[in-house]
Amino acid sequence: MLSWPDARIEVDGDPYPYEASSLVFADYLQEQKIEITFEVEEPAVSTMKGKMVVPSPLQVGDRLIVSRMTGQRYYVLGKEVK
Repeated sequence: MLSWPDARIEVDGDPYPYEASSLVFADYLQEQKIEITFEVEEPAVSTMKGKMVVPSPLQVGDRLIVSRMTGQRYYVLGKEVK
């Protein structure tokens, strides 16, 4: 979400949306890159290394669960499940 050009969040009860610089996202809501190693035994023993990308579960229009931090910063805890 933070890579979207106009990333901002509207908070219920506040008159203006907050820009990406005001948001702190929980780690599990962000895109993650994980280095992985596969050990293959057949047909011959070999090792393969690579990176796996786990995309953010957030999508445009999701209703988020947020908590106000000091000042005008918000901690994004997750998204509401319908």
